Formats: sequence, C-alpha cells, structure tokens
Amino acid sequence: MKLLRRLLIGASIILLILLTALYYIAPGMILYPRRVNWERTPADFNLPAEAINLYAADSALMKGIWVRHDSVQRPVIILLHGVGNCKERWLPTAQWLWAAGYSTVMMDSRAHGQSGGTCCTYGYKEKKDIALLMDYLLARDSTLRIGIWGHSLGGAIALQSMAYDPRIAFGIVESTFSDFRNIVYDYQWRMFKVSSHTFADNAIQRAALQGGFEPDSIKPYEAAARIKCPVFMSHGTEDERISYNYGQFNFGHLASPDKQFYPVQGAHHNDLSTYGGTAYTESIMVFLKRVLKK
Repeated sequence: MKLLRRLLIGASIILLILLTALYYIAPGMILYPRRVNWERTPADFNLPAEAINLYAADSALMKGIWVRHDSVQRPVIILLHGVGNCKERWLPTAQWLWAAGYSTVMMDSRAHGQSGGTCCTYGYKEKKDIALLMDYLLARDSTLRIGIWGHSLGGAIALQSMAYDPRIAFGIVESTFSDFRNIVYDYQWRMFKVSSHTFADNAIQRAALQGGFEPDSIKPYEAAARIKCPVFMSHGTEDERISYNYGQFNFGHLASPDKQFYPVQGAHHNDLSTYGGTAYTESIMVFLKRVLKK
C-alpha cells in the first residue's frame, strides 16, 4: 500500500508539472508556428522572378516573390501558404500558372518563412498586409486584375482579405477553417486527445493579449458573408486537420452570386491536387478563364 501510495503521489506530481508546463507554453503554440524554408528557388522551375520587400504598419518586413509576364499585361494571383509553411511551396503551382499565362505573387505570411512579424494572427493583421501588397502591385500597374488563392491558413486569410479589400477581383480558397476559436479546440483534441474549452479559451486569451489581436473577430465564415467577387472553394472530403464541414459552412455563408464549391473526394488536408488530378486543375482553370472575361 505504501508503494502504491508513493506511485500515485509521484504520478500526480508529474501530471501537475506537465499541466503547468503546458499552461505556459500553450499561447506560444498558437502564436509561433514553426518556420520552414524550401531550398528551391524560381530559377529551379525556370521562372523569371523579382523579390518583393514590404514593411507592414507595425514595421514587420514582408518577403515575397513576383513571377511576372513582362511582355503583356497579365492577371496576377496572390498565393498564400498554410500554417508552418512558406511561399516556395507554391513554386510548382506557379509554374503551371505561368505556362497558362498568369503572373503570381508568393508571399511569406508574417512569422513564417523569411517574413518578419512577432507572431501569426490568423488573418487579423494579415489581411492588412495583403492590402499593403495590393497597394504595391497597383502602384506598379494600375490596370492589373488581381486575385488571391489561399490554402488552409492562407485560405482563411484570403477570405478575410476579400472582405476587407474590394480591389481583389476573385478568389480561390482551399481547405480552410470557419472560426478561429473552434479550430483551436479541434487542434487541442487532435494533439492531446483531451478537450477542455476552458483551458483552450484561457490560452487563446493570453495569446491574443501577447499578439495584439481580437480572437473572436477571426471568423472566416463572417468574412465570407461580405464577399461579392467570384470565389472558387474546395475541400478534401477526408480532411483530418480542418473538417470538410467547415468548408461547406464557409461556402454556405458566401455572399458572392458567383461561387463554386468543389469537394475533392477522398482527399486529406494537403493532397487536393493528388486526389483531384487533372479534373481539379481543369476546374480551377475554367473558373479563372471565365471570371477574367468579365
């Protein structure tokens, strides 16, 4: 009995230490995604490119790449990566878009890749970064038609950006969440197999104070209700990170009269093109060609 009591006390102490440690690191898990950088460059894909360096309102340096058709004015598509990723992950997509006649701008979101910024704010500050990028592009050529294509976190930023900046002419949104607080709950369960909204809400509140953002204003589905431009939205039916239901929910709130939802059967979070194949790519191209004729 004494041995059992000691084991229980020891286990309780270890659990307390772990919970205390998790309490202190939880806000950082929200604010500071991993930074990754691909070693590959546009030259590896035979793409002409120029660097973009912009300073946000809080002086954070935003780094991007503009793959540009110089001979003829071409539509520009801003490409936004997911959480813990970087702009270079879009290089294969930029390559086939280039071949189809589209210029692209790949940006590292704040606190990602080579960009500055103290933390990720899931669209709260990022939508203003995109508006700054729009200022830059249109100052270079006021006749440009500019759209946006975002995956996962990038999709959430895209929705919020389209609602914030009506100069964005069209959007493609892949596999994104509908409500910041709910996705934190989901990730808590996926990582720890424990669901405590009280613990998660506390972490969210402390993260928001540190990061200077309003968590309950980060609701892509509400942004969708203010979007009037054409939008192509897709989601993998077997997405294990961001529920397929969230994609349907965002689409249901989308105010645009010109909208399309493409369920990619069997796809998970990061393999839409693998499961969708040429049919998926061709559907995106049909959408682009149609909306750019307007």
